[in-house]
Amino acid sequence: IFEKVSNTILNQIESLSSIASEFSRFAKMPSFKIEKVDLATVSKDVMNLFIDEKISIILEVNENTPQVNADSSHVRRILINMVRNSIQAGADKIILKIFSDDENCFLIIEDNGRGIPFEIRDKIFEQNFTTKSTGMGLGLKLAKRFLDGIGGEIKLLESTTAGTTFQITFPITKN
Repeated sequence: IFEKVSNTILNQIESLSSIASEFSRFAKMPSFKIEKVDLATVSKDVMNLFIDEKISIILEVNENTPQVNADSSHVRRILINMVRNSIQAGADKIILKIFSDDENCFLIIEDNGRGIPFEIRDKIFEQNFTTKSTGMGLGLKLAKRFLDGIGGEIKLLESTTAGTTFQITFPITKN
C-alpha cells in the first residue's frame, strides 16, 4: 500500500508542478499532451488518492480494453474532480466501469450520492456554475473542454436521489 500511495503522490506532484509552470507562463491550463493512456492505470492511481476516505471505489475493466488518445494529466484531474463531486454529493460508493467498442473507450462513473436536481442539469457544464459553497465551478466545464478538444465527450446519463451516472467517451488509439 505504501508503494502504491507513494507512486500516486509522486505522479500528482509531477502533475501539479506541470500545472503551476503552465499557469505561471501562460495563465491558462496546460496544453494537451496527447499520448496513449491506459484508463485502468490512471483510475487506479486516482483510487489510491482516496484510500483514506470513507468511500468505496470499485473498478470494473473489460478484458482487452485498448489505450486511448488523451493527456494522462487531464484524465487524472477529470477523475479526481468526479470522485470529489461524488463525495460532496454524499456518496459512499463509486463504481468506475471501463469498456470499449470499435472506435471508442468508455468510462462510466456511477455513484450513490444525492443526485443532481432536474432543474440544474442543463447548467452543470457551464463555467462558474456550482451548487457548493467551495470550489469555482470549473471542474465539469474544463473536463468538457478537454474532451471536446480530443474528440471525446462527457455526458450525464442519469441522476436521481439514489445516485448519478456520467459517461466519458475517449477515442481509441489506432496503431
